[in-house]
Amino acid sequence: MLYSGITKFVDVFQFINTLSYYKYIPNQLHVIIGYIVPILEVLIGLLMWHRPLRNYMLFTYKILIFSFILLLIIHYGSYMPYGCGCLGTNDAETIDYLIILRDGICIIPAYIYSILAKQRIFITEQT
Repeated sequence: MLYSGITKFVDVFQFINTLSYYKYIPNQLHVIIGYIVPILEVLIGLLMWHRPLRNYMLFTYKILIFSFILLLIIHYGSYMPYGCGCLGTNDAETIDYLIILRDGICIIPAYIYSILAKQRIFITEQT
């Protein structure tokens, strides 16, 4: 998240321009999303290390990644001149199932952590 947010901050205008290729995001929201998403990604990346906020940041991370995957599914087959997603090549790509799967992998660690955290709580409550 830190890397993704920082790279978007470095060239926020490029990120805003990339949003214009997602047809279902209203034009009025491009600038707002263009600034909010990088800030949110950096905050998630930093605050994930702070134990009292970790579960909230994990939940926010899941929502952000799930929303992006949904956006990719909606735009299946669309041409993206700057790539798409955190793991994109920064070259032109057409959204297909491999790209959706590639970016969907980002959500797996969050679910693994959630499952392990619940098991740890369950084990400590039994003792």
